[in-house]
Amino acid sequence: MATTLPKDQAQESRSTGELIVSSAHLAGGSSPALSELEYGLILFSHAFNRWMVRCMAAAGVAGLS
Repeated sequence: MATTLPKDQAQESRSTGELIVSSAHLAGGSSPALSELEYGLILFSHAFNRWMVRCMAAAGVAGLS
């Protein structure tokens, strides 16, 4: 979930490269890069969970939790 930055922060973000800000409380200061890392970890976690579900189904234990 991306957050809209105030105009001055948005201009600063564009000059240093586009960042994905997933948490409004991390939108200020040097924290947008940390928010981008957090977003990447969330995506990785979801991908890993999908992979595990496919592995369990291939092993014949689709209902395993």
